[in-house]
Amino acid sequence: MFFSSKVRTLGGGNCSSIVIKSFIKKIINTENHDKPFSDIQISSILNKQGLKVARRTVAKYREEMGFLSSSMRKKNYKLTFKGN
Repeated sequence: MFFSSKVRTLGGGNCSSIVIKSFIKKIINTENHDKPFSDIQISSILNKQGLKVARRTVAKYREEMGFLSSSMRKKNYKLTFKGN
């Protein structure tokens, strides 16, 4: 808990896993509920922002934060908003 792992940036620097998780959280919280981002899409978004993050790393961090997969989030959104 006192130490966080580092992720290499495209510029050759390092970025804390805590920072990467906050980016993933922001991406998921602002996604279109009808078309949630897959792990590969989130990885691509992060790469475009200069953060070299593999799909497997995105999946690992997403699961650690308690977010469902894109297909499960889509189903969950439909169930949640169906009554509204």
